[in-house]
Amino acid sequence: RLFTYIAIAQSGLLSKAGAVPEKRKTEKHALSNLGRGLHELFASRSYLHAPTVRLLMEICNLLCASGRAAHVADLLGAWAINDSTLGGKDKDGTKVHVIGIALELRAMHERLTASGTDASLLQAWPSLAQRDIFAQHGVFNAFVDGLIEEITGSRAGEVLPAALTQFFDWWFQGSSSGKGVLA
Repeated sequence: RLFTYIAIAQSGLLSKAGAVPEKRKTEKHALSNLGRGLHELFASRSYLHAPTVRLLMEICNLLCASGRAAHVADLLGAWAINDSTLGGKDKDGTKVHVIGIALELRAMHERLTASGTDASLLQAWPSLAQRDIFAQHGVFNAFVDGLIEEITGSRAGEVLPAALTQFFDWWFQGSSSGKGVLA
């Protein structure tokens, strides 16, 4: 199933906006089903966490690049990317991936806002994408602990969590703007 979703993403179909108004509802439904299917894969096997999240982020980037940022919320409907995800103990190793998704969405949100994208198109995005999640008490430490656990539990040749890339992007992007950890 994962390879089918990769083929859909690579086919270019997601780069084309539905120009016909009657097709918009179908497009929304298709993206919702795609997001649900990716979440099912993510939830089914721990070794699919990293590649599934990477594909999800690629699809979000494709939607944003094609001017359909509002549809990102449709894709993410099945994913629990909200404040309740950040609380409590991470029993199944998914929290680090969800925080990584939130970091990537936050970076996308900032790029779209800076490029003049209409703010109303981004209102349906998860709340974690609209603010700095590390400002919330304990999230940074829990994230780093989870990331270390994911990395040390990985075998040679396994895909590392996408959250690692998002974390370093957040870390260094913040330092260049004077707001980050390294500033």
